[in-house]
Amino acid sequence: MRRQSFVRWATRPSSVARELPFVDYAHQQGLKRFITVPVDEMQSSYYVEQDSYHKFLRRILIRAIKNEWHTREYAQKRKQLLNRAKRLQHIAHVPSQRLWEIYNDYYRTAVGFSPYVFMPFALAEYIEQDIQRMFPEQYEIISSPSQPTQFQKMQFMLATTSAEKVAKRYNWLNIYSLNEHPHSIDYFRRLKKNVNRDEIKGIRKRLSDNKRQFDKFILLVKNKEILRKCELLHEYACIRTDRVDAWNHALFYLLPLYRRIAAQFHLSVYQAINLTHDEMRKAFQRGIVPARDEMEKRSKKKCVLDYHGGKLHFVYEKEKIKDIKRLVEESVPTLQVIKGIVANKGRVQGRVMILTKRGDIAKLQERMILVAVATVPAYTPYLKKCAAIVTDEGGITSHAAIVSRELKIPCIIGTKIATKILKDGDLVEVDADSGIVTILSAARRSAPGASQTYRRTFSRDFSLANIEIWYRAESVNRKGWTAKKQPYQPYIIYEKMKGFVDVYYSEEGLRWTKRELIACSRKKGFFRKLETVLMRKLAPIERAYTRQTALGYARLVVFLKHFEEAYPWLEAMWFLTTLFDSSKDIDVRSLEPLRKATEQVGPGTEQVIRKSIARCFPAYKAYAHVISGDEIRSKKIPPIAELKQRDAYYIFTANHLHVGVTRESIEREYGILIKDAPEIQKPGEIKGTCAFPGLVRGVARIVMGFQEVNKVQEGDIIVASMTMLDVAPAVKKAAAIVTDEGGILCHAAIVAREMKKPCIIGTKIATKVLHDGDIVEVDAYIGVVKKVK
Repeated sequence: MRRQSFVRWATRPSSVARELPFVDYAHQQGLKRFITVPVDEMQSSYYVEQDSYHKFLRRILIRAIKNEWHTREYAQKRKQLLNRAKRLQHIAHVPSQRLWEIYNDYYRTAVGFSPYVFMPFALAEYIEQDIQRMFPEQYEIISSPSQPTQFQKMQFMLATTSAEKVAKRYNWLNIYSLNEHPHSIDYFRRLKKNVNRDEIKGIRKRLSDNKRQFDKFILLVKNKEILRKCELLHEYACIRTDRVDAWNHALFYLLPLYRRIAAQFHLSVYQAINLTHDEMRKAFQRGIVPARDEMEKRSKKKCVLDYHGGKLHFVYEKEKIKDIKRLVEESVPTLQVIKGIVANKGRVQGRVMILTKRGDIAKLQERMILVAVATVPAYTPYLKKCAAIVTDEGGITSHAAIVSRELKIPCIIGTKIATKILKDGDLVEVDADSGIVTILSAARRSAPGASQTYRRTFSRDFSLANIEIWYRAESVNRKGWTAKKQPYQPYIIYEKMKGFVDVYYSEEGLRWTKRELIACSRKKGFFRKLETVLMRKLAPIERAYTRQTALGYARLVVFLKHFEEAYPWLEAMWFLTTLFDSSKDIDVRSLEPLRKATEQVGPGTEQVIRKSIARCFPAYKAYAHVISGDEIRSKKIPPIAELKQRDAYYIFTANHLHVGVTRESIEREYGILIKDAPEIQKPGEIKGTCAFPGLVRGVARIVMGFQEVNKVQEGDIIVASMTMLDVAPAVKKAAAIVTDEGGILCHAAIVAREMKKPCIIGTKIATKVLHDGDIVEVDAYIGVVKKVK
């Protein structure tokens, strides 16, 4: 006899009262075996025998396609289920035999409702991807609901009615498996405080728009079978969530029944909800139930439920439980990459929060990546916080898929293993353009000394929109000049304070970049390719950045897009000519013409961005440098108070802006260590690399950006993190140049040689050690800068 193979169907809070009706139905339709294996005291994983399960799904799907009344009858079946369950709400004086009859009537109705439980799984398995391929542009319309969920109806009511009235109607929303308690009035009071009428209007409008758009779309579908499949998908975008709500509501009505059984037989309610249908009959007709210790094991999930041959078997023996687990449970591979189905596009990085218990959703923090088996409507208020959603289960009409599209956050569903592979605190990239989750670094589980170290590499007076492009291009986007992606994440930390942005790179990440650039540079024709591709990608924006033009809104959005596409190639050129000298590894002198040809890119793009934001949003001109690209594109600029807070201090990393934080809190959150420049070895002495020889004395002027060039007077010493074209007028006045950064082809080195000015580059610490007004001696013969007392 061929060995049975199993697939994990779902993982849910479980009880016999919840799952037995639909398991009975599945068995009647040919499912050979259904096994529930406990995950914890609340949840179980459901496993089904694979071959018969797929035959069963195909069977019910064919029926639904042929029967146009399948979805039309849903409302009637739902109402019937709730009416049968509601009869069990007031049973204080109902005789036992009559009570059994009422319960049995409910149970048969629940079995009859069960096709709606399984249909979304059939649609996901056999229809969704085909329809998505046929109608890629209209697929979001097809798979989005036109009717509100019960949770949304509750929100609508909460906007106009007291929390007490809403609680009476919707307190059942928290019931799932009867292991939970109904929502309290306080829960609805807290929700009411956060009711947003604009959001509610938005929900109503989306639903209305989608109904209108879908009605227009189906008029264009002429093939009847395809039309029916589209209708099923669209209708189940509503039914998928509502069928769970209906089941939960029915279970809520059953609570008095199980309380009565618990009191009569000296059980807890949690034990009573694990009686089988036949055991319920015996309880009411014969006054007997299984032994209390057996019921305790069921309620504590110390057993496996194995449904086969038309009967439910409870397995309590430890060895037999191990055998069943070995039979059904999948081995979990060690992976760095997890694949799933794209529910809503986008690409972000962030820290993982694994949601195992429904109550833990309140612990979700801003910009976390929520990883769950599945999501439910009650999570919706919290999901606004997260950067992305990743689920084990779900089709394109699942709650996670629908809500991610509404909230416009990246979402990958149906990974099957995300909750098994990922851990709390893992840093991941969610690439929901491709349906891939990549583990960038595992959560720190060792001593603090194991932290990844970041050292200050640059200081810039660059705007937030520019910094976002910089980060994505170097850390997130596919580079183009190499097929690989930066593995050390977060790669860059930007810390804005005192008017400038200090840029800290991961030491390991920088070493990786250097190795990758050296490897690419050794390939024949790489420098030529770098020049060709870079100039081609800069061509669409060259006129704007050379003239430093203030663009209108539409042109600014396009400008940002082209700049981001060119940036990885700028990264390669800048790193080769600025951070890496010609050495034993590579000779970059042939790149000097390219370096000079692109020296306007840095200051030019920065000026375009600032001037354009000021033109498009004149009320926010003074804060153009702290407005993000997303805010530009959406035209939703934060209040001035929030922009002022950003202007005072922020940290940007992992593709996210952190405001109101400390450096220490960022170190804890990402498991990293941020270090400033090293101390000078000799008091009053700074060492660097000679870019042009000479010996001069003068007054130090710290120049951290274009806004500070006017303070340089004739004969001063420019001390900068790095010079760019925008400081050229000041360089003409200066007696010498000293920089923290730079290689032999950096701007400071090139301009010093052209103007024959003494220059020392790569000191790493000059801007941190020296101050405006210090008298310094620059000895560019030996590469030493000294303070002169």
